[in-house]
Amino acid sequence: MTVAANATRGRVVKEDANEATTNLLIVRKLVFLTIPPAPQLLYGLYDWDCNVPVYWGPSATATSYDVERSLGGGAYVNVYTGADTNKLDKTNSVVGMYRYRARANNAVGSSAWTTGASECNVMLLTCYRTPADPNYASWISLGRPRCWCAPPDSNGYQCDGDADGAKTGAGYRIYTADASFLVNNWKKKASEMAKDPNVSGTTYKVQGACADFDHKGTGAGYRVYTNDATIMTNNWKKKDTQLPGNCPR
Repeated sequence: MTVAANATRGRVVKEDANEATTNLLIVRKLVFLTIPPAPQLLYGLYDWDCNVPVYWGPSATATSYDVERSLGGGAYVNVYTGADTNKLDKTNSVVGMYRYRARANNAVGSSAWTTGASECNVMLLTCYRTPADPNYASWISLGRPRCWCAPPDSNGYQCDGDADGAKTGAGYRIYTADASFLVNNWKKKASEMAKDPNVSGTTYKVQGACADFDHKGTGAGYRVYTNDATIMTNNWKKKDTQLPGNCPR
């Protein structure tokens, strides 16, 4: 088919009268990018270091996410920006009630924030959280003994001489079973206690490091020595009402 010069067909001007043309339909697919939907958000139980696992998304068309955290209802602060959909928040160095929120981002903009339905309570667990704590390195080297922590991970009287976490029938916190822990671990160093199967036990009742009542080593490197014996002696056959509790202090 030919058309006259400068004639039009389908709104196209043909400059050559002899040009053959076919009525072609060119279809171009247009993708309209929109703001991504708000991601889902959840978080798990904190671990012994008060690290909180946080999970969000994935959100369709999102290229990155922002995650923020609030302590005690205060202002939100950013704890993560990136493409991942999970994070172990390791910056909870202050005990309290934390709440998280997340949003999804792309080239168009950001979604609304999704705020966690509940707060993460890191108020009760008082294990050693950061290397700034003078006892943190000792706690790590001894296999993170749970007995060194406050409730709910421990009984709260370990630093008073309660190695086994139990009371006798008479209600004594510090008694013969605790003395056995002390004797069995006498003059052991951190490297020796780390080799002790009791140190890596699943509960604090079978951890040899529980006999380290003062959470300190001597100049010779002994983890269980005279200071620990003194603590046990001073608190021998005492009951809960006679002890300060709330270890560590």
